[in-house]
Amino acid sequence: MNTNRSASMQQYGTSYKRGTLFFPKALRKKVYVVYAFVRAVDQFVDTPWVSKKSAARDLFAFQQQTQIARSGKDVNDPLISEFVLIAKEHDFSWEWIEVFFDAMRMDTEIDIYTTYEQLQWYMYGSAEVIWLMMTQLIGYEEDKEIVFLYARKLGEAMQYTNFLRDVSEDRNDHQRVYMPLDRLSNHWLSSQDVIRFAETGKGDDRRHAFCQQEILFTQELYMEALPGISLLDRQWRFAVWVAAMLYAGILSKIERVWYDQFASDAHTTKREKLRLFLWALKTYR
Repeated sequence: MNTNRSASMQQYGTSYKRGTLFFPKALRKKVYVVYAFVRAVDQFVDTPWVSKKSAARDLFAFQQQTQIARSGKDVNDPLISEFVLIAKEHDFSWEWIEVFFDAMRMDTEIDIYTTYEQLQWYMYGSAEVIWLMMTQLIGYEEDKEIVFLYARKLGEAMQYTNFLRDVSEDRNDHQRVYMPLDRLSNHWLSSQDVIRFAETGKGDDRRHAFCQQEILFTQELYMEALPGISLLDRQWRFAVWVAAMLYAGILSKIERVWYDQFASDAHTTKREKLRLFLWALKTYR
């Protein structure tokens, strides 16, 4: 594994760097470093041509380097060093970081999720703990446990949004089906149906009904999470609101392509992001 990652933040976090412009300058670099770190780790398991065995090996080596940096020793990776300094400065729970690595390791071991409960554990490590880190960076004005519950809910909503949008990419590029079997079975669907939809780009009425129901479910997750924004440090609330609205807008894009994200690109365009930003600005107060 190449541990010289002086360009890691530029390589892995370019699009997110633009998003951090909504954060005040004092916080922007730290948010960017945290995101660059998790994206760097994510690349080990999400590079299509890398075998699972190789990904697991590189992931373990990166985790070891992070643990060495945590112990106070120098590592030949500026991104790891910066992240660990921020984690210590802002009192990140080390359990969050360990669970994050555990979730990334699941991507080298699990291809299909049986239940939503099993998927929730993956989402906790891959997304919810990231929002716990961000919340710790941002600061908050209410009881820690309450604020963290809202942060976890927002991470769950955003991650499940990703799964609904990227179902074809996840299957065709990474051989993973994140849609849990217990929720698929509610519409007489199986993982094999999802694989067939992803490979052919063609669905049916069952797929339409499933996507419609899952979007409603995910929208409810956002509704449950949004009150937590008002509990954050006042000067950072708008940036989090914008991030939430931009992600929730992906669900609307899936609706606009008639739940056919298997065949259509459900990523929001720059123009759509601008419209969402203006709407977020209008509705913020």
